[in-house]
Amino acid sequence: MPDHTDRYALYEHAHHDLWWAKAQQWNVGNWTLLLIAALVTVARTLPHPEPLTASYSWPFIVTAAIVAVAGTWYLARLHGDVVHNRRVYRELETQTGIKALRDELRSKGLERANESSDRTRGIEVLYLMVIVFAAAVGFATCLLGATPCVGLLTTLGVASVNVIILARAA
Repeated sequence: MPDHTDRYALYEHAHHDLWWAKAQQWNVGNWTLLLIAALVTVARTLPHPEPLTASYSWPFIVTAAIVAVAGTWYLARLHGDVVHNRRVYRELETQTGIKALRDELRSKGLERANESSDRTRGIEVLYLMVIVFAAAVGFATCLLGATPCVGLLTTLGVASVNVIILARAA
């Protein structure tokens, strides 16, 4: 039978996993934007017709969109890990004295988060990230020779897909 030491060790492990997943979300954001920028750089560096046209650079545009959607998918998976780890440590709280301490802090107004906010806490930042991914793809589309209208439509399309992916994770 596990004792409190074992439960506290599991609690600490779940907390560390949560911290790791949150840190990885920022890494995914940075690397996704960097890859989109790298695709634009490569496309503009290679020999191309003057002026640069979307009919020449469409493979780079499509790849940038795929990178943005893949980054969003991974953010959604990480958010799922965060929610899972919150469930684990909430369950462990019921088996240790931590739940009583949380309740005491909450009664004094010192802790705002609770079980009902576990699924959605922090999701706003992820929505902002995926909208930035979509805007980066739209901007890349324009830099790669497409018209601003096509860039806007690309932004809206990628943003729609990204928001749906993330909404399903929340």
